Amino acid sequence: MNILPTSALNRANPHSIELTLADDSSFTVRVLETNLFRVTHKPAAGYKEQRTWAIAPAGDVAWEGRERDSLQGFSCPAAQVSQ
Repeated sequence: MNILPTSALNRANPHSIELTLADDSSFTVRVLETNLFRVTHKPAAGYKEQRTWAIAPAGDVAWEGRERDSLQGFSCPAAQVSQ
């Protein structure tokens, strides 16, 4: 396990928070459903793979995958963010 470098809150909205890390990468937590969250670490150079097969709202994912940051099909309920 790696410790995240120093970070700063970049963006917060009712559905997600995004931290910018010291190495210009980002760490994001998104609320997809009431009990489902997506946690991502995006390197400064971007994702190695732009598509994913990991989290899909219904059924199986198509062979070509879906956009890694896509929220399509999720209800994205609001959550309370506090520091």
